Amino acid sequence: ACVKLRLVDEAFRYYDEMRRRGVAADAVTFAALLKGCSTPRLLRRGEEFFNALRRSDAPQVRSTLVWNARLNMHARQHGRLALLTRREARVAWDAFSEMARCGVRPDEHTYHTLLTMCSRLAEPDVTRALGLIAEMRNVGIRPVGATATTLMQVLGRANELSLARKHLDRLLTDDAVSADTTTWRPLLAAAASAANVRDTEKFYQHMLENTGKQVFDSNRHRVTHANNYVILANGLRQGFDVAWSLLREAQRSRRTDALTYGLLLDVALSSPPPPASALSGVAKPRQRRKIELAPHNVDNALRVWAELEACGHTPTLYALHRMFAVWGVCGRMDKAEQAFAVMKRNSATMRATADAIATAWSNNDLQTVESMLQSAQLVQQCHTSHSYLTLIQACMRARLPDRAALYVREYEDEAETEFGTKLSSKSITKLIDTLSHGGADDLATATELHARHAHTPRACDPACSIQVATGLIKHDQLLAAARVLAEMRAPDAASAASYAHLFSLFRSLSEAARALPHGDERAQLDQALEHISTRFSVSRQDVTETDARE
Repeated sequence: ACVKLRLVDEAFRYYDEMRRRGVAADAVTFAALLKGCSTPRLLRRGEEFFNALRRSDAPQVRSTLVWNARLNMHARQHGRLALLTRREARVAWDAFSEMARCGVRPDEHTYHTLLTMCSRLAEPDVTRALGLIAEMRNVGIRPVGATATTLMQVLGRANELSLARKHLDRLLTDDAVSADTTTWRPLLAAAASAANVRDTEKFYQHMLENTGKQVFDSNRHRVTHANNYVILANGLRQGFDVAWSLLREAQRSRRTDALTYGLLLDVALSSPPPPASALSGVAKPRQRRKIELAPHNVDNALRVWAELEACGHTPTLYALHRMFAVWGVCGRMDKAEQAFAVMKRNSATMRATADAIATAWSNNDLQTVESMLQSAQLVQQCHTSHSYLTLIQACMRARLPDRAALYVREYEDEAETEFGTKLSSKSITKLIDTLSHGGADDLATATELHARHAHTPRACDPACSIQVATGLIKHDQLLAAARVLAEMRAPDAASAASYAHLFSLFRSLSEAARALPHGDERAQLDQALEHISTRFSVSRQDVTETDARE
């Protein structure tokens, strides 16, 4: 329970109490604690805990369950949607090799974890994934439906659609895998996102032939039609009007749902149909596709939204975030703010229900817990951190910098009052990066936010500081830019490129300082530059000599 609530310190305290009382921990205990360390900040703690278990020669450390938890800790360190670097994945591969050297036999969950990791790399590791499937067969572990699904996630993200069809056919025939509709979903999504109409339609028919279903299996109490991806593919390839006509066909056959309109929004806000070259390369996830907000895009999006409201479907969070941008551009921020207010009320309802269930549970009133779980309203459209970011962006598009600044403060205050915590460095970085792309007033908000968190553990990423300083220089705010650089967090190995940008900006500011007349403004700028020089070992003399050589 503590791990699920991310109360990892408390989970370890319970473990220490178990040891003091002489209660033997089993493999499930160790696996749960390792799972709790699956964030970048806690990875070292998880590895130290695992190594301590090995030194103590605890028999449970030879359990496949514990080793799987260690692999999972690295494979899922960034959450469900984030990607891994090859460097981050290498630690898990080394652990897998070590597992073999220690004589611990992998099971199907071991391979599924590693296959999932192959799909989460920025460049999906197809070669390694296919090697894992071959190894499974060699060691006598029979592929199952989950195996097929995770492999298709790898091949779908890599846009290796022909290879995917070949291996899926083998899994279905030679291995007699009983796959459900979720196996085809990553392939349909990849083909449709690449505007590959032919393969989208082929995979759709293949799914129908093998499952007899047109609707994806889901445990989330919602209906999602696979035909949505056929509409998306045709829309991205042939334009919005084609997608709209396919929507009408789907409506007549009662094959629409909330995702239908979410994907149609993608088409409405997309650039013109792509060239044939778009059919190759790594498929671009929907969340990362840049939206176009030209007048015809906005008109089409408003048309989709009106249709969605008329049909009575509850819009997805994804669709609402898209519409924030549309409403911001067309001057309807009242619609965006009304929707956001509803989302916040939904979040409050969900939290109140959860608190009531937790209270009944702590009082051992299981009958009340059961009753509440059965009768609790299924709450949708709760707001998230991304909701704040997209709403702030909408305010910037609507040229309402005061509203953007208000929501920045509200975001920070909510984290502190509702959850008793400060925004993380990652969240602060996203906020500042968003604001730095706005006008002068938005840049001022970014600068103030940067200064407020500069000397705390929540300081933004160095690259973000560079972005703010660059924007300030473009607006001739030289002293403010120098102060941002002076406050900048020292770049680490992962952001070493920021040093080159720092030197370039330092050089620009030094040149500007020399051009200023003697006075308070120049003296303050010189002082800030001296601070930068001391902090980052950047010599103004080196800059002058470089200029002279050039």
